[in-house]
Amino acid sequence: MRAKSLLLTAAILAAAVIPAAVVEAQENDLVEVQENDLILTVDDSIRNAAFTFAPSSFDISEGQPSGEPPVVASFTRSNDRLNFRVYAGRRRTGSVADTFNERTTERVATRREKASGGPSELNFTFNGTLTLNGDQFPNFNIGQGSKGGGLSDSNNNWWVGVASGGQTAVKSGDAFLCITGPTGTIYQITLPGDDSSRLRVRALGEGEVCGT
Repeated sequence: MRAKSLLLTAAILAAAVIPAAVVEAQENDLVEVQENDLILTVDDSIRNAAFTFAPSSFDISEGQPSGEPPVVASFTRSNDRLNFRVYAGRRRTGSVADTFNERTTERVATRREKASGGPSELNFTFNGTLTLNGDQFPNFNIGQGSKGGGLSDSNNNWWVGVASGGQTAVKSGDAFLCITGPTGTIYQITLPGDDSSRLRVRALGEGEVCGT
């Protein structure tokens, strides 16, 4: 009987050994697919806008589920926005942030963070070609951060960024990112308010200075 009891006890203990990372993820509901939305609001200076996803660019924290590719709602002048929806789990890791930072040199976040150094942790990241008024910006990068940041809402924040050089002249600060298209038009991406799921883009007019 004692031998059987010991075997049963050993079996129970073996079944109960679950990796700590998995336990933490389960306890914090970090392994379920969730809807993650970023809204890029477009003002009247933008006649048309589109985004083409690069499938090989998607990077997500290990062990997290995803339903790639991201869904980007078609732009219409009546809704004045590009809506990015990503079906994925949320667990921030440094490795995903490293991917985003390696792909970008100029960045801005939907919370007022020090953009120059880039994010330290992200849930996932991807890139593709952003088109504004016919100007194309390949390798336009998007990443989702984690909760927190001290603003009024508690949603996950977002980062967008590009690599300098080539035909894309860029300039960024802690609250703006400017990109110059092949036609010479400068587009400025800024924070429209305290909503951590929104960014705003507009084409600068003649004489307007980036960052103002």
